[in-house]
Amino acid sequence: VSSVSLQSVGNEIYICVLSFATEDRVRTLFMYKISAKSPAKGFPSIVGHTPAILPLVDDKSGGNVNSRTRERSYFHFTPDGQHLIFTGNIKTPYCRKREIDCSCLTCASTCFEENAVRIVQVKTGHVSLVTKLQAVDSVQCVVVCDPNYLIAVVKSGNLIVWAMNSQWRDPTEEFVILATPCISPCIVELKKIPKCPHLVIGRNDIGEFTLWDISKRCIVSRFVSPSNLIFEFIPTSLFAWHPVHSHSTIEDHMDMILAATKLWFSKGINNKTLVPAEVKDTAIWLLVSTDLDADAQSNPESPATCWRLALLVRNQVIFGSQIDPRADVAGTVSGYGVAGTLDGLVYLWDLSTGAKLGSLYDFKGKEVSCIRSDDSGNICIASEDDQLLVYRHLAKKTQNEEG
Repeated sequence: VSSVSLQSVGNEIYICVLSFATEDRVRTLFMYKISAKSPAKGFPSIVGHTPAILPLVDDKSGGNVNSRTRERSYFHFTPDGQHLIFTGNIKTPYCRKREIDCSCLTCASTCFEENAVRIVQVKTGHVSLVTKLQAVDSVQCVVVCDPNYLIAVVKSGNLIVWAMNSQWRDPTEEFVILATPCISPCIVELKKIPKCPHLVIGRNDIGEFTLWDISKRCIVSRFVSPSNLIFEFIPTSLFAWHPVHSHSTIEDHMDMILAATKLWFSKGINNKTLVPAEVKDTAIWLLVSTDLDADAQSNPESPATCWRLALLVRNQVIFGSQIDPRADVAGTVSGYGVAGTLDGLVYLWDLSTGAKLGSLYDFKGKEVSCIRSDDSGNICIASEDDQLLVYRHLAKKTQNEEG
């Protein structure tokens, strides 16, 4: 399992699984459906599967790019879980011949297009086109935001927003948020801010972040990290940034940050009241995968990258220390951090305090390959030997389905 994604719809959870590439770059994409009503162990219901070839990464910026991060930027579920959203530079068969390079009329009419976004239905060995959205430039990555927005960033740095109809077959509106001269192009990863569907954040290969406000159709802020390469990021929370007073100390700022962070994750709090009226005054917490410190690079048993917290504030990126030298993959779910280690341990920690809460599962020596969650608080965890765990979020306890 190279990467996974999931989407909850009622009592069903849809899962998309992408295999590692063969020598000729062909991967297999599987789409499954499981019931979220009760725990089960075994094989989920398969919705469909298709071979796929992902684009080669052309990294002209000089930065290191995490290939799995790019994979996750290429695929997204529609909100109903019935269809997948592809960037146009993915090659798949569109007919029953199941050949990626098929020259029939159906496949030729949906050929490779870098400046397109496709919504497809996954069949048995191929996909069928539901709709195609056209851009004026090469599409780098996409994200889906409530209530019905499909958002794509193109090579120039412009953000294209389509408001889709309830069936997600046709756009009802389209607008573009133009890049500014101070915003670097080639955004490679695009994420939404939890509980703030109008805010979208993206990063490029050289450590620069851009924040957009979709409701106001504008770029809000830019944050620069000149010293660390960033391979992946996960937004966790935000708060209003205001100086404590004119003579405030570092300790005063730390107290304010900790109090605001704990308030965000507090139960029963309406997070809409915590979002600042002026988005430019926003500070954002991220979980980021970065390059290793010099002293950690000499340890052959450590992952090639490390996970740490980062704070985006006042146009800069402030990094925390490494969370766990053993952690190779990470994610977040319902206010908790989730880490997976090279030796197969999966555990939770409290994002507001950093306290470790306990182990979630142990793959017993098998590396954890990926961790993904959805907006409903469900989480999917995969191992290198193709085990797949799906945990459903419940109010009082956690149940899991294993397949």
